[in-house]
Amino acid sequence: MHATVAMLSLEQVKAILRPQYEYLAKSSGEVLWLHSFSVWSILHKLAARIPRFTDEDRLLLEISALVHDIGKMRAKSQDILKENVGSKLPHTATQNEMKTYLQPFIDNKTIHLEDGDIRRIWEFALHHHISDDQQKRARTPSFGIYAEVVRYADWLSSMSRLDMTTIRQIQNSLQGICKLTVFSVGRHPSPATYNLLQLATEFFHELGWETLVVFDDGAVFIGRNESQLPERKKIAKSFTTQLNQELFEGISIQNKFMRYEILSGPAKENPYLFLSTRRKEYIDKLGDTELGPVLFLRTLMDIYKHSGVLTSKVREVKCMLDILSKAGGPNGITKAK
Repeated sequence: MHATVAMLSLEQVKAILRPQYEYLAKSSGEVLWLHSFSVWSILHKLAARIPRFTDEDRLLLEISALVHDIGKMRAKSQDILKENVGSKLPHTATQNEMKTYLQPFIDNKTIHLEDGDIRRIWEFALHHHISDDQQKRARTPSFGIYAEVVRYADWLSSMSRLDMTTIRQIQNSLQGICKLTVFSVGRHPSPATYNLLQLATEFFHELGWETLVVFDDGAVFIGRNESQLPERKKIAKSFTTQLNQELFEGISIQNKFMRYEILSGPAKENPYLFLSTRRKEYIDKLGDTELGPVLFLRTLMDIYKHSGVLTSKVREVKCMLDILSKAGGPNGITKAK
């Protein structure tokens, strides 16, 4: 996986977010610092993939992501969010509010900002609503491009499930710069879907993709223009193998008597995977003078029986197999004798 490195350290991020700990971001109860952190986590990966952004641009964009919603810290905004009255919530912070918020971190040297940086950070955060007056007063050349990146990160962070309309809009905007792709599990959340998503993520990472954001029903990945997609058939096959391995690990092996079939159910269909999964147990038991022979011979008999090659002709030629076959049936020992 080609993992991008953020310009801000985690300690810097935590320090900048600390004043937001007691505030809401949404009427659903989502807290402000968590939303801001999520936007930053997505944005720093997006910004690192856009060649035109310098390290300085990326640093200011990351700070902008962390403070883009501080207008919600106003008492009136918090009252609206707590009462969940559905009122319109204008929350774009003013430049002075942005400076007041960031100044303590400049003073204690948590971050180092030059003259004019706070204005740029404020301009980058202008993605909720940009008035004509704000556009006229913006000094950063093509500042809308920077604001768009913050907007995309905010959109992705605000999703509760995969929203393909929004994701396609972002994909189209970033075409030729980097690639966004989606892996959807298409089912209600469950331990199985989480395992499938984790497995798919490993396939994507092996091909250089980076996880951008994860939802209950899938994930969004970001990569280079030349990044190749993993084959879905390989993911499906690997997932099936994983499920069977977990199933095989729970199967009780009855190997005290020859009449108990060992390779039954799914193990019958995939004996190699079953034996690979239970390899250590087999090695341990094969050294047991009482249980080892029964385990070995019954397993051998099951393999021959389920393979379809144990015909009458084979039994005539290979008498030992005929004896084993009879030993595993009703009144087995008597017939075998």
